Amino acid sequence: VPFLQRFSVTLPAFCDFDPLANAPALRRLRDAAALRPSVFGTSQTSVEYIKGYAGYTGKPLPLEAPKVRLPAGSPFGARVTVAAALAGIKVDAETVDPKTEVRVPSVTYAGTTARDSGKALEFLLDAHRDSNEASPPLVPFDAVKLGRAQFVAQEADTLGTAVVMSRKDGAGDEQRKELANAIKALEGLVAGPWAVGADVTFADATLVPHLARLGTDALADAPKLRALLDAALAKDGVKAALDAYGDDAAFNAFVASA
Repeated sequence: VPFLQRFSVTLPAFCDFDPLANAPALRRLRDAAALRPSVFGTSQTSVEYIKGYAGYTGKPLPLEAPKVRLPAGSPFGARVTVAAALAGIKVDAETVDPKTEVRVPSVTYAGTTARDSGKALEFLLDAHRDSNEASPPLVPFDAVKLGRAQFVAQEADTLGTAVVMSRKDGAGDEQRKELANAIKALEGLVAGPWAVGADVTFADATLVPHLARLGTDALADAPKLRALLDAALAKDGVKAALDAYGDDAAFNAFVASA
């Protein structure tokens, strides 16, 4: 299994040759083994195999920019492109109709595809670590800050749900109250200037698309959230990353289908 995993990634990357193209039984064996926790928990990622082989041979990395597929109109998926902009990772992004393609957003890189918002974001960042010992970009090394970032990210999704529900036809006082409560809760959680302090994290990438959809006027009573949004929009590539998932019409269609 280790040989199958290693060479099914490195040979296509460096030699344009798929060793399992005509070996369906070996491919099924590799795929079945990868589902076992004992294998999944100890195997390297496709990116790690390729980087390791490049270092061993001295050859340049044959990696294209990660391919990001976003559900049109969804601010939840936009965390992936916003995180890429905040971390300085160049990606090739496109929007797809979530009705015709399930489990998006997705990130494809070095022959591996990760699906759904959380897993896609985690894969994108983990694939761009400077070394196996280093933390991925936007991921705090400190355990306390990491836990706080995870909690803020969860609450950011609560805010996102409240934003969507407040925009649906027939939304009333209850939905507006839930939105106000979500904003108030996050205003109390964020440390400033970023979600968990001085350094930008994946929590900011999760939060920014929902804040941007609200707009600065809706954050008049949330100065820390407003300052966070302004700081993020001032970063290179963040506005383009937000634009990548669709315009107002696409967002309205997403709200109607939610």
